[in-house]
Amino acid sequence: MEKTFVGDNGFLTHIFTKSNTLAYCKYDTLLSSLLVIFHNGTEYEYSGVDSITYNDLITAESAGSYFSKILRKYKFVRHK
Repeated sequence: MEKTFVGDNGFLTHIFTKSNTLAYCKYDTLLSSLLVIFHNGTEYEYSGVDSITYNDLITAESAGSYFSKILRKYKFVRHK
């Protein structure tokens, strides 16, 4: 079952259990920043992500497809 919780750092953390691509994400509501961590360990941070887009991602039928269609349009920084 997918799970969303507030982590120690105050970010909303969502664990994707149905996705073969996305492992989890962390959303900073103050900075509108989304950190996406993939199953292969790669991490990307997307800026300017509003809360509606974040909610659409975590409730999408296919988070991987939503990510490919919507989030790839945002500016990002690769961390790993």
